[in-house]
Amino acid sequence: MLRFGYEKFTKPRVEAFSDGVFAIIVTLLVLDIKIPDLKAETNADMFQAIVSILPKILIWINSFLITCVIWMNHHRIMATLKHIDSGIFWLNNLLLMASSLIPFPTSMFGSHPSLASAATFYGICLMFTALCFVFMRVYILKTQGIMNDDVNRASFLAATRRTLVFGCSFYLFGAAVSWIDTRAAFVVFFFIPLYFIYPTNNRVAQTDKKQ
Repeated sequence: MLRFGYEKFTKPRVEAFSDGVFAIIVTLLVLDIKIPDLKAETNADMFQAIVSILPKILIWINSFLITCVIWMNHHRIMATLKHIDSGIFWLNNLLLMASSLIPFPTSMFGSHPSLASAATFYGICLMFTALCFVFMRVYILKTQGIMNDDVNRASFLAATRRTLVFGCSFYLFGAAVSWIDTRAAFVVFFFIPLYFIYPTNNRVAQTDKKQ
C-alpha cells in the first residue's frame, strides 16, 4: 500500500496539464466581455458603450494579470522540485481547481462593480488560490527529498511568507475594504499582482545586502 506522498508522477505531464488549464482560464476571462448593443450606429453611442463596460475591462485586466502571476509562481515552484509525489499532485490539482474558478467572480465583480458582496466574493476566491500556494510550499518544506539540492530553503521560506502576507492577507483586506468603497478594494486587488510581478531575485538580493 502506497503512503501519501510516496507515489511519483511524471513531472512534464503534470506541468503540461497545468499549463493547459491556465491557458483555458485566460481564454474564458476574455470571453465574458461582450460587444455592447448600440441603440444607434453613432460614434457617441459607441463611446458611451465603451465607458459603460470599462469596469468589466479593468477587472478583466486584473484577473488576467493575477492568472499570469499564478502561472509564473507555479512555474517557479515546479522548478524547485526533483519529482512530483502524490501530495504535490493533489495540492497542484487543488490550486488548478481554485484558479479555474477565477472567471466566475471576475464576471460577477465586473457586472456589479459597486456591490460590496461581489467584490468580497472576488477577494475570497483569489485568496483561496494564494492559500493553495502556501499549502504547496509548506508541504515541500516539510517533505524530505522532494526539493532540489540547489534551492535556498531560507529564500523559499521567505517567499512562502510573502505569499501568505501579500496574497492571502491582502485579498482578505481588499474584501473587507469593499464594504467601505469597492473602488478602493479594486486598488488593493490591483496592487497584489503588481507586487508579485516584481522579480523575486531582486527581493532576495536586497535581503542579502541588509543581512
